[in-house]
Amino acid sequence: MASDKAKAPMKRTVIVLDHSSKFLTLSKQHIDFDGGGKKSKSKGSSSTSSPVFKSSWTCSIEAAVEYCRIVYDIFPNEYLVKVVVSDDDAHVMNSWSHEQQCVPQLLKSFAGLGSPKEDNGENCSMIYGLTSAVQCLYEPLPQNSKTHQTTSAVDTGRIICFTNLKNEGHVHALVACVTDILEQQNSGVGSSDSVQPIKNVDLILIHVPLSGDSGKFTEKAPKGSSLLSITISSHKASQLVSKLSIMAQKHFHLKSTTVTGIPMKEEQHSGSSANYDVEIVHSSQVHMEQAVANVFCGDETAPGKKESPGTSKDTVHLKWCTPKTTSAPELQACIGCYRITPVEVNSRPTACLISFLLQGRQVMLEQPKKSGGKLVSHILASHGGDIFIHCLATYRTPMEDPPSISEGCGGRVTDYRINDFGEFMKANRLAPCSWNKKKGKSPLDKGLARLERCTRYWPMVIGETLLCNMMQLLEPLPTLMAKETVTENDVLECKRVIYRVQAMESRNDPLPVSMTGIRGKGPKREEQYRQIWAELETYLEAASRTSKMHEKVLECLRGTSPSSSTTDSPRRETPTDELEKNNHSKLSEVSLSWQEIDRYQSMTEREKTDFNRGDTNNEHFFKRSTASVVTELAHKRLRTDNQHGMNKQTGRGPGSSLLSMWNSKMNAIAASRHEEFAGRLQSTGNKAELYSNPMDSGSNSSGRGTPVEEWL
Repeated sequence: MASDKAKAPMKRTVIVLDHSSKFLTLSKQHIDFDGGGKKSKSKGSSSTSSPVFKSSWTCSIEAAVEYCRIVYDIFPNEYLVKVVVSDDDAHVMNSWSHEQQCVPQLLKSFAGLGSPKEDNGENCSMIYGLTSAVQCLYEPLPQNSKTHQTTSAVDTGRIICFTNLKNEGHVHALVACVTDILEQQNSGVGSSDSVQPIKNVDLILIHVPLSGDSGKFTEKAPKGSSLLSITISSHKASQLVSKLSIMAQKHFHLKSTTVTGIPMKEEQHSGSSANYDVEIVHSSQVHMEQAVANVFCGDETAPGKKESPGTSKDTVHLKWCTPKTTSAPELQACIGCYRITPVEVNSRPTACLISFLLQGRQVMLEQPKKSGGKLVSHILASHGGDIFIHCLATYRTPMEDPPSISEGCGGRVTDYRINDFGEFMKANRLAPCSWNKKKGKSPLDKGLARLERCTRYWPMVIGETLLCNMMQLLEPLPTLMAKETVTENDVLECKRVIYRVQAMESRNDPLPVSMTGIRGKGPKREEQYRQIWAELETYLEAASRTSKMHEKVLECLRGTSPSSSTTDSPRRETPTDELEKNNHSKLSEVSLSWQEIDRYQSMTEREKTDFNRGDTNNEHFFKRSTASVVTELAHKRLRTDNQHGMNKQTGRGPGSSLLSMWNSKMNAIAASRHEEFAGRLQSTGNKAELYSNPMDSGSNSSGRGTPVEEWL
């Protein structure tokens, strides 16, 4: 039964009732007469009336009529229900025509049929009724039925059978009968016939235990087939009405709503009034807006489901609302109108509510909020003799203008990246595409994968990002990192972008970032570069999950040490500096030199000229002698003491190599940048004494000396 909720409602349903003498047995449900009840409760009364119990046949009729009434009231002419009675023959109570799809026709047919005969137990069989039920599913539908307007679920049907099952053999006999008749009817339907073959029938066997039955019946259903699905349930005769009402809600996707707080005058005390509750059934779309808002927005205004005695377990409680005295009440737009039907037709509160609505009145229903307020969400009104429930929009309605994108859940935000969203949608538009399953991924999966790759790092607001505001400067890095596969040349292009940003930082160039909406001077340039490096690392880290080639770009940014952080110092170290820092522990001088040679060969002629000249603005310049103060001091002292040995290595004799020549060139460039202090050549330690004779007339007259630390 749980799977019925996901299926589309079936167009045709046939209810088969057992008309054998076994259903003459009395059930435990009695009929309460108003006169008898008052007399038995009156004081001093000596006479008592014996209770009158309903028979199992009466309970079966009430359950079938209740099922039909719900369908006829909510879906007139849309879903069809037929009733068949089986004894020694099959008796059809109504047809598929519109005139006979009503409760009065059923009551008239049942009255003409009469109660079961006491001596027909041996001749009665459910085979006749099930055979007629299957044949009814193959009958053509009337032309005025709404079922011709839809094409879904026409080739399916449902059979609900009320009977007293004896044992498992009896169940298998009934199932075999339905299966055989379905196969015969399908084989007899020709291609030229207007009747379509039935592809699936849902058979529901309801076992009604009688007073003489002993033992518990097992509800284990036999294994069905693609043509027949079987469900078995056992219910007492007194429970059939409520069970069939719940079954109708599951079969046709209905929901229950309880109208609470209905003011009614008491019969015995005309001056006082009491509040009553009335349960109604309607389409599940009535509370769809509140359910969606409660799931996705976490709103507390959605009506809650409660359990109260006398109503269904799965019901929504809405309170009767007394309208205000103002002539023009402030109501929202109506977004839906659905038919309703009451659960208990014969109860006094239901009769009063229905008569109140049929007089042209309207009832406003409000849903309580957890915060304590109230909200009018539905209205009950009648149109043309039928009662409808109207759904009011508690949020934005389709009739209103589309909301501004700046009006979000967290308030009004004015700096959404609207232009970037537009460009993103243009770049990810869907188009028809033919797909061969042998090629692998479907176009839909590829589109979803691309969408996931492009949105791994996607700030929503302009003020939350600097990197996304200067994407034009970083091209082609964003385009290449969004690709599924990246080549070696693509990785090299991405590395050049990283070196370009590093060169801008070394020249202290301003970033091409708009300061619109930022009050004051804005962040400092060093802080901007620190944020750029942090965002770039986050962006590349998210993109590195695509492939190993994407990960190489992240490694270039971080250097060889993955533990390096962009927030340790106010200045971001370049990839070359990070290689230099880890050179003493991981890389040898030879491997670093070979890397520099490869990078030198990838330069353009202009970059090579700047590099040979020692231009510090060149983004490819290698700062090999600026790792630390201690390292530089030791290196300079080594060059001063061993100048003769270095000159030997720079020779072009037979012992020289390309590596030694490259090291000599690098050392020469470093020496041209950092001219050795003359006083240090004559000193014995790391410090040189400045202004040894400050009292001489040749000293600086301004009195402004240069600190020693600036030269160290």
